[in-house]
Order: sequence, then structure tokens, then C-alpha cells
Amino acid sequence: MVSQLGKKESRFLDHLKNANAEANPELFRIAFKMATGSGKTTVMAMIIAWQTVNANRHPQSKRFTKGFLIVTPGITIRDHLRVLYPSSPDNYYEHRSLVPHDMIPDIKKAKIVITNYHAFMLREKMNLMKGTRALLQGTIRRSSPPRPKGK
Repeated sequence: MVSQLGKKESRFLDHLKNANAEANPELFRIAFKMATGSGKTTVMAMIIAWQTVNANRHPQSKRFTKGFLIVTPGITIRDHLRVLYPSSPDNYYEHRSLVPHDMIPDIKKAKIVITNYHAFMLREKMNLMKGTRALLQGTIRRSSPPRPKGK
């Protein structure tokens, strides 16, 4: 691998591999910190495009993927990132000419999920007594009509 990439690139990939192995050996992640307006969405689109095109053109390789999970801090950013879906009318791959037109069919094979971190939070479970549950569900049946007030 060193002969193909060079020593600097190999050290960088080794650093990423070791950092991921320490954090979670089953999940390879790429994270970057960039200022507002510096092109984070474009960088994500380029990573998706590069990975997807290579995954389609080298299906035997384990170095490339067509599957991407993007976790956002909120729904506003999640909605902004719709441009990463190849099926979006305003997708960055075509709109910003990130790939040649003949590669668009490869990009459309990407499997992309964009969600916010709240989707992974544990939901609170409460045990409800039978009567309370029926009241909340609106399924309480009265055996007699309600009594008038004051009697």
C-alpha cells in the first residue's frame, strides 16, 4: 500500500484507521471541522461521489462503499443536506458539476441516509395502569351515563 500511496498518504490513512479502531472498531468514520460557509456540504458530496463511483467501478474492492449515514445536530441542517441525495433536483453532483455527466448514473446508486442525532436517543418508557392507558387512548367505556353536576 505504501508504494501506491506514498509515505505521507499512508501515514495519514494509518492515523485514521488507528483513531477509528480506538473509538469503535466496527464503524469507520470521517469527521472534519470547518468554518461556516467554507464548503462542508460540498466536501461531503465529493467524498460520497468518489466513494460511490469507485465502489461501482471496483465492486470486488473493500476500500469503497455506496452506503452513507450522515448524522446532523438538528432538523434544519438535516433538511439543508438534502442536496446530497442524488435524486434531489438541486443535488450538488450535477448542480455544482462535481462529476462528469457520464458518472451521474454511478452516483445515483449511492444509498444515503441523513438523520439528526435525536433518532438515536433512547425513548422514555412508562408503565401505565390499565385505566390510565385506556383514558389516554380514548377507549374508556362508561357503564352508566355521567352524573349531572351538583347532585
